[in-house]
Parts: sequence; structure tokens; C-alpha cells
Amino acid sequence: MSGDDGLDQLEMDPDLAKRLVEEGSYFLLLDFPLGSSVGIDLSEYNAGEKFKGFKMIPPGLHFIHFSAVSSDDFRQSAPRTGFFHVFNCKEVLVRRWDAKTEDISDEKVSDEEIQRYKADLFGKLDQFLAPYPFKQLQRWVGLSDHINSYVIDLLNPLSGRIVSVTQMIPLRFPEDIQASKSTTSDDVPKNIEKLLPNMKVEPSSQIKFSELNKFKYPSGSSASELTQHILDSTYCLTKIMSRYSRNEDILGELQFAFLTFIAGQVYDSFEHWKAFLKVICNSGKAMADHTNLYMDLIRVLHFQLREVPEDLFVDIVANNNFLVTVLRDLFQNISNNSNVETCLKERAFKFKKSVTKKYRWDFDNDPDDEQPVVVDLSS
Repeated sequence: MSGDDGLDQLEMDPDLAKRLVEEGSYFLLLDFPLGSSVGIDLSEYNAGEKFKGFKMIPPGLHFIHFSAVSSDDFRQSAPRTGFFHVFNCKEVLVRRWDAKTEDISDEKVSDEEIQRYKADLFGKLDQFLAPYPFKQLQRWVGLSDHINSYVIDLLNPLSGRIVSVTQMIPLRFPEDIQASKSTTSDDVPKNIEKLLPNMKVEPSSQIKFSELNKFKYPSGSSASELTQHILDSTYCLTKIMSRYSRNEDILGELQFAFLTFIAGQVYDSFEHWKAFLKVICNSGKAMADHTNLYMDLIRVLHFQLREVPEDLFVDIVANNNFLVTVLRDLFQNISNNSNVETCLKERAFKFKKSVTKKYRWDFDNDPDDEQPVVVDLSS
């Protein structure tokens, strides 16, 4: 396999390595095509001839992802596909590649075959397994610690797969072009839609995110009430909370959206992450009643903002003030609410100071233009 992350294992503490060998999990991917992309969590490799999976996986939540490369001369890569799995201690998860579908087969590997692989984990099979990139573990846990089995079951597509390219199916096929032959050129714009297929998202492939637009305001709201719900999103946030068994699980959805974008390459997840973060940060009335939730939110944002300098996020930093706007709402709502507990005010202040120093953003003024205001920290 290629990639630098695997070399991190050479520096792993011997006691930790021994514990991961004894208690770590395994993921075996049989018959995976040579040169195709495969990864776990935030890592990515090109599979070599010997690759058969990963070993020494710390128990807990992980994201397996892959992208097959065609066998022709063009060597084209398929869209990234992945899935979440909560590994138990010493678990051995075995999957087989289906060359026809260019995907992991849905057919279960027999118990007898699994037992044979288990018996050979410390024998000849060991050389074919790539060690988990342990130096990324703290980073991964910081980005995923609110995603539990309950959140996964609620949000996962029915297929269980996270696919980077939206899967579409036709509602109807184009009408017979012959029917339009008598149409004049002037009428073409009126009939062009009849020549196009009517498409919708394949239901089994769609991530089941909360429908934010559904809960913007209660039905029958007056004009003044509509204005209040625009200025404060607490009603929407409360409705979303009712979907979960614990209020803090909404942070699991925020992390799920973030990770399915940066690890799963799903752009729709990025759009949901932005919209959902805006709702949470704009819910000023909720902050006094949900101290622990917002204390945890700041920690979640701490780890997510560490990913901002990556190439995928360059537009947010350089050309868009989205983060400045939502963080300004968060800081001002916490600071201006006299009912917010002191511990939350202090954590928000420290976080604001840290982000201001790192990115040189101004959260105390509302600029007229759309670009972040640079703070002079030299004096």
C-alpha cells in the first residue's frame, strides 16, 4: 500500500502496539482490485498486490471507504463509497469484493471461512493486513465522539452505504421525440422539459438528515412571530431535538454531516452541516437551558475547525464568511444572554479568543461587506 500514514506505526509505543494486537479489531476485504483506493477513517491508500484489509483497529466507530479503479487503459476511478461500523473488541469483519457491481458484495461470508481467517490472523495473513494509522486516532475521535449506534441507525441510508455521487432514478422517461416534430422552433422552450427525464433521488441511498426547512416556524404564525423565528431558531432546534433520545445526539448529526463530507466526499452533507450549524448557533433562547449541549458544541467545533485549512475547505476561509457569521451569532448569543451559566460564557470566550488569534477574524463587529475583517494582533 502507498501512503505515509502506515509509517506512523513504526513509532507506536510497544505496550500500546501489544494491546492493539491483543484487543484490536480486523477488517478483511477480499479480492479488492489492485491500485484501487481504500481507506479507514481519515486515511487513504492505493491497494497493492498484498492488501487484504486492516489490523489493529481500535474498538469503536470507524468509517471504511473505497473507490475502485477500472481495469482498462484509462484507469478511471469510481465515486467514493463507504460505510460506518462500530467495531467490538477483537472483532473480525470480513467482506468480499464483487467485480461485477464494483462494490462490496452483500453476500455474507460463511462462518466456516471467517473461522479460517481468524485462525490465520497471526500467521501468513498478517503480512497482508495494513496497520491502523494510530496517529490519526485522536483526531478521528474528536470528530466522531457523538456518533453512536443510535445516531447511525437514524441517519444511515437504507442501503447502509455512503455514496459520494447522488444516486438518481427516473420518475418518468422522456416522451417520444416524434410527438414534438411538428413543434415550431418558437414552441421548443415550452416543450423542452417533455424531452428530459424527471429524476428523483434513489431513496435507499439518501442520508436521512433532519428536515430543517420543515421546522422553521409553527404553522399559523403571525407576521411578528415569523420575524422572531427568523431572528432566533430555538423552535427549529427544539423540534430536531425531539427526534433524538438525548439532546446531545444532535451533535452526532452535526458530526455525521461533517465526516460524510470530508471522509465520504458527499457535498450534500457539507450543505446540511452549514445549515444545521447555523440553526444551532442562532438559537439564543436555547443556550440557557442546554448548557452541556453548547459546552460540547464548542469542543466539536474546535476539532472541526482544525480541518478548515484543508484544500476542501479553502473557499470558506478565503472567499466566504459563513464561519465568521455563525460563530459571531454563537458568541453574541452566549455573551448577551444573562441566563447563560458562567462556565459556558468562559468556554465561549476562550474559544473566541483562540479562533480570533488563529484566523484573525473579527467577531465583535458586523461588517458591511461579505469578507472577514482582519484583526491587527501585532500591537
